[in-house]
Amino acid sequence: MHNLVDRFYSRLDILLKYVSAIAFGSMTVVIFMQVISRYVLKSSLAWSEELARYLFIWITFVGGMVAARKHQHIGMEIVQDLFPKGVRKYMKSLASLVSAVFFFAVGISSIFAWPKLMAQVSAAMEVPMAIPYLGIIIGSLLMGLWYLTYAVQLLTWKKGELE
Repeated sequence: MHNLVDRFYSRLDILLKYVSAIAFGSMTVVIFMQVISRYVLKSSLAWSEELARYLFIWITFVGGMVAARKHQHIGMEIVQDLFPKGVRKYMKSLASLVSAVFFFAVGISSIFAWPKLMAQVSAAMEVPMAIPYLGIIIGSLLMGLWYLTYAVQLLTWKKGELE
């Protein structure tokens, strides 16, 4: 079971790294095009800032999942270090459960907003606002799932099985 979970998250990491890299590269190209258009051609691209903003949302939430898996989110480890080693895994598990609840709440509230977002279009590109919010939904739900998985792992796996 542990290997199945590890394989799932490892493959998901690879996919999300590619998605983040493509979004970041695209955002860089779009911003560069806007700078050239504005200062060289003396004409702005109406859609470029909007697209860059939406790509940034995707980078933030999809990349957030990659950071969560590497334990690179900001944490209050100084508080955990005040407790004996035997208690720390429970503290980490509790922190992971709180994070899971938060990210599930963000993802689920975004899902409830979905019908309204499908009806609303962006100003410049005229795409449904549901497209940028999809990054929030996907990233939040995946981070919630990861933090829930990690909390369970902390409580059930033997010492040495976790990173």
